[in-house]
Amino acid sequence: MNHQFLISHPLSGDSYFSRSVVYITNHSEEESFGFIINFKTLYCLRDFRPQIKNGNIPIFEGGPVGKNQLFYIHTLGEIIPNSENVVNNVFIGGDFEEILKAIEDGVANESNLKLLMGYSGWGPKQLDTEIANEHWLTTPADPKLLFETNIDNLWKTGLTRVNKNYSLFGDIGSQPSIN
Repeated sequence: MNHQFLISHPLSGDSYFSRSVVYITNHSEEESFGFIINFKTLYCLRDFRPQIKNGNIPIFEGGPVGKNQLFYIHTLGEIIPNSENVVNNVFIGGDFEEILKAIEDGVANESNLKLLMGYSGWGPKQLDTEIANEHWLTTPADPKLLFETNIDNLWKTGLTRVNKNYSLFGDIGSQPSIN
């Protein structure tokens, strides 16, 4: 299930992951690991590194675990030492100083780099159970959507990729019971 999108089920009662799209980078019997990619924080890189030229790259809420850690997904591959290849041209991590240099040089930007505070993690078989219990819908990840800058409709887009009839849920408010 590596390189998959988890789309929160429209009727899930989970308040933290409501309307989330999670990019799964690692899934095994022991653990699952990924990042929420459609919840933008109020911060950008410049807030933490004001000296960085081109530092207006937004920081996303990656998940409820390790919120004091910064993670990054990118398509910069070979120019960022120690990057871990997830699939094809999608990487996580790597030398942060090289990431900063790539930002300064204008090579890294929102179209090929996503900065995330925290991550989403699951223990042994936990994610499989949640999927079986229909808390999550799954669809193959699309790198274009992974680095989409207009995130407002990303959840609806994910629902539509799973089932075109689900797009209706993207058009109603976040609490259908009060509509």
